[in-house]
Amino acid sequence: MSAPFFSIVLALYNGQAYLQEQLDSLATQTHPFDELVMRDDGSSDNTIAMVDQWIQDHPDLTVTRLKEPSGNLGFTANFRTLLENTSGDYILLCDQDDRWNPDKLEELAKAATSCPQASVIVSSFTFMDQNGQPFSIVPRKGWSNQNLIGFPLSNPGGMNPVKLEDVLDHNIGQGCTMLVRKDIAQKYLDLDLPLPHDWALALLAAIDGGLYYLDKPLMEYRIHTKNTTGLPQAKETSKLAILKAKISKVVRPPYRTVYAPFKDKLDVLQALKQTGYKGWSKEDDAKISFFETYLQVIDQKSWKKARSLRAMHLPSLLTYKEWILMYSYLIGGKGPES
Repeated sequence: MSAPFFSIVLALYNGQAYLQEQLDSLATQTHPFDELVMRDDGSSDNTIAMVDQWIQDHPDLTVTRLKEPSGNLGFTANFRTLLENTSGDYILLCDQDDRWNPDKLEELAKAATSCPQASVIVSSFTFMDQNGQPFSIVPRKGWSNQNLIGFPLSNPGGMNPVKLEDVLDHNIGQGCTMLVRKDIAQKYLDLDLPLPHDWALALLAAIDGGLYYLDKPLMEYRIHTKNTTGLPQAKETSKLAILKAKISKVVRPPYRTVYAPFKDKLDVLQALKQTGYKGWSKEDDAKISFFETYLQVIDQKSWKKARSLRAMHLPSLLTYKEWILMYSYLIGGKGPES
């Protein structure tokens, strides 16, 4: 059998600040890529000139910058266009402002070869700030992958299968950490799932038991800190201030707190149904109705809808705290305009 063909896709948009560093990290991979496909989505900075110069400086690499369709498509359409123009047996998703470890592709290629049933592999990562300096976050007890995975790992430091139920509440990794087999990429292109692309890819792989987590940090994920709005308040660390903040969120919960997580729950259920998942049941339809009604409660601040939600006899879909937050929001929560 011939060696797998590895493509990298890189969506570009006003990326000149960090792009050179990322491109150079791709060029120095210990396992060379077979193809790098990029597309700029209408940058107004020097991104295009930087990319074209970098391509000229690396004639030994197979690199394509797509020029059609031109103009600003938006991130999702830009990403889909890139996937439609790749040839790889496996596709690595890449962001313009991160930095890959030299052995990222090598480690993922080994993992894919040793575990051919894996159709999407999510690897771990470390954090760096806007200056490229590493930093860490406080780990949550029992969680891994920078607090994105809340289930026990069967093989710490190696490949771990991820069950479908483990990706129904939230995604377990960003797209920039993913290796995607071409059949899953094609399924993603064939469907228009109501999920971010990385979550959709993870879901499609998990349905057939092909989602795996590689417990090795293989890249540095850059966090930008240009937006300093509210930063003084964020630095307040006194116990009294922290207690006041917690009480405030319970007494007057903001719209996003009571809306966004449940919109995600609804979207992932609707996406799962759209895939034609064979395990779909009437109970799953009932869950969709429950979360649709819940979102109406929040959007309309409707006590009548809240009573009908209780009558659905699916109270376990919300925790006790979530029920309290919902009622607190109805009484005096901060609306989306706040």
